[in-house]
Amino acid sequence: MEVSGNQKVKKNDLDQQGKVHQKDNFIETVHAIQEMMESSAATLRREEIAAYFEGMDLTGQQMELVYDYLQSPQEEPLTKMEPKNTLKTEHEQGSTDLTNKRKLPDNAFFRMYLEDLNKIVPCTSEEETRLYERLVEGDETTIPPLLEQWLRRVINIVQLQAENTDPKDWADMIQEGNLSVLLVLEQIAGSKQKLDFEEALTNAIKQAVGSYTQKIAADAKMDQSVLSKAERVYEARAYLAKQLQRLPSIDELSQYTKLPEVELEHILAILEGNESC
Repeated sequence: MEVSGNQKVKKNDLDQQGKVHQKDNFIETVHAIQEMMESSAATLRREEIAAYFEGMDLTGQQMELVYDYLQSPQEEPLTKMEPKNTLKTEHEQGSTDLTNKRKLPDNAFFRMYLEDLNKIVPCTSEEETRLYERLVEGDETTIPPLLEQWLRRVINIVQLQAENTDPKDWADMIQEGNLSVLLVLEQIAGSKQKLDFEEALTNAIKQAVGSYTQKIAADAKMDQSVLSKAERVYEARAYLAKQLQRLPSIDELSQYTKLPEVELEHILAILEGNESC
């Protein structure tokens, strides 16, 4: 939710209330910002969140964890944010999860993928803003580094939206999210548009991942429907064969099951294929 006008809570407001100070304990600072956002129904931009941690020796990876935590705050207490813990497999995460995101599968593919991601040096907010500015002016050489900065965020979104999906589909979902980022970056290259880039890219990822999730659900539903009809046809053919003392014709099966002949031929091909195995 974009906050403007008197809804937006400025850094000076918090300083005056004594809730956030740059030299305060890191954990207390995170919790103070979280309480402020909850009480005011305000959503701060990444740059605004980063401003509260000025003077603290935080890496880009630590700031990514801060952004993720504040975007999806949990009841669990925040204990620590170490640079090497930005992305972990199910085996590595243990009890240190910061959000209710589902854990990544602990397999060779994801371990290698996360190792590659951890080699990427995160940009500062200012560096990322300059890359966006160059992109809209037509500098397409900024697309690869910007895409790299979004790879971690794609995984975070997939983890949040993958509640009812099989982890075996996550690699494809992540790929869909990465592709959506690339397409948006290519579309805005040279557009000279003034955009909320983070909102545009986040929405594109969520839409791509959501669409793929719906496709998976639809395919599963279709498979279940075909299996149900196949069982129905199998039982109908056995019943009619017993009554007629011969195998029923397609027309007879169609009349009995109320299924179109074309669909019956497809189902019979499945049944006969299974019977021959």
